[in-house]
Amino acid sequence: MPKYKKLKYPVVLVHGFMGFDEIGITGYKKSYFKGVAREIEKHGVKVYKIKLPAVASVKERAARLAEQIKVLPEDRFNIIAHSMGGVDARYAITKLGLCKRTASLTTISSPHHGIVLAEKIYGLLNKLKINVDALNDLSEKSMEHFNKIIKDKPNIDYLCVTASVPSVIAAGVLALNYIFLLKKAGENDGIVPTASQLWGKQIMHIEAHHWAQIGWSRNFDAASIYLEIIDELKEMEN
Repeated sequence: MPKYKKLKYPVVLVHGFMGFDEIGITGYKKSYFKGVAREIEKHGVKVYKIKLPAVASVKERAARLAEQIKVLPEDRFNIIAHSMGGVDARYAITKLGLCKRTASLTTISSPHHGIVLAEKIYGLLNKLKINVDALNDLSEKSMEHFNKIIKDKPNIDYLCVTASVPSVIAAGVLALNYIFLLKKAGENDGIVPTASQLWGKQIMHIEAHHWAQIGWSRNFDAASIYLEIIDELKEMEN
């Protein structure tokens, strides 16, 4: 059971592709990490939420990430990043000096080894004049090159949470994606193949589709996962 201990350093939540920090829906503000920050703060941990360009390249998103974290008042941070946000964070840590402000990076369902057919989808959307540079960056070929040049920095804990769904029903709105990926790449969360999500030390595996992981499902308690991550980080500090 999680102990929900207080961390030495604040948490920075980093959203993924097509993400946001907060949006207004029917007069109310909704966070990308729905209900997560509130629950974390209840347990004495300060939380910052970062806003990145929704569909930009990894380099552009990473630059914005580094800029925003570097102006925060604390010395170091525990970054928890969902999906593409984990790739952005790795780039910013290695290439943009964010290593000096980072105590740990925990990625949740991040496509560290690429997303099946991302390159082909990018080509189609590019012909339609739709700018989604992120998809090109997240292709299997691009991420293979990325991993050769973006090396982990010492003195930073790299952790990952992997995810999959056990059935088509559990995949919910991502059911068709899940079926397609199951045939092409094996177990997945409806967006990212589970094998692609591995980077650093795997601290847990969850059964939740890609959007349930950030609180957008009534059938999954996403906040409890983040509290478990925080407890894991606290244990590593001791």
